[in-house]
Amino acid sequence: MSVKSQLHACSDALMVAVRAAQRAATSQAPSLKILRACQDVIEQLEQSATEVSVVEIEMALNVVTQALVELGRQQPAPTPAMLGAVRNAVDRLKRLSAEFSG
Repeated sequence: MSVKSQLHACSDALMVAVRAAQRAATSQAPSLKILRACQDVIEQLEQSATEVSVVEIEMALNVVTQALVELGRQQPAPTPAMLGAVRNAVDRLKRLSAEFSG
């Protein structure tokens, strides 16, 4: 799987989280801001996928991992679907980082 494909899959996972936040019964505005910031980071990497470095992948991984921590602290609590989708994005970034570190 190419780097761009893997980043796109990560972006898709974050989109699932955004949609889950939008469908939530309670307002998830703070969570949406966090999720959209993560999407922006991944989209920036996608645009330069052919030149992306391990440092950039690690930076994105740190951002999305920290977002997962922040989401866990949010009130009202995020839905399980939101958290699962962000965990999926983290896992994909970890796999991509491992490929780069080789």
